[in-house]
Amino acid sequence: MKDRLEEFIKENREGFDAEIPRSDLWSSIESKLEKKENHFDFSWLWKVAALVFLASTIALLFKGNLVDEEPSENELSSNGYNSELVEVENYYTQLISDKKQEILSYDINNPELLNDINGLDSMYSELKSNLKVNQEDDRLISAMIMNLQLRVDILNKQLNILKNIKEIERNEKINI
Repeated sequence: MKDRLEEFIKENREGFDAEIPRSDLWSSIESKLEKKENHFDFSWLWKVAALVFLASTIALLFKGNLVDEEPSENELSSNGYNSELVEVENYYTQLISDKKQEILSYDINNPELLNDINGLDSMYSELKSNLKVNQEDDRLISAMIMNLQLRVDILNKQLNILKNIKEIERNEKINI
């Protein structure tokens, strides 16, 4: 078919060249071109929006996968955790820290003294990581609070024992 068209054009070339376009033809074409130039192309805007969406999605995916540390108290309250739980946790962790420092001030070389507390610390970390998944589980929250209370009780008992030992040692020195 291409050969027939080409052959037809070669045979009738003089007939094609004989025609002269109208004088207003170019002005008509230019006016149509100007209208197209005024048309605003939004395709670049869609491309930019797609790139921003893609970049933010990738950033959120990486942030969710790379950050796997325990949430701070501000994150806990902003993630919908009960603000009372955050207050209770802050109170008990401060109390536990104070009790540990008091035990360490007795200068007793007994590494087993804080073993129970360290075990409860690791259990508490597991409970806290489970709380990320089950934010509304009241049993989990009460288990966390019980863990904190148990650690304080153990530390108080250890402190009482250490105070009794120091008092007995002081009485023995007086009797000698």
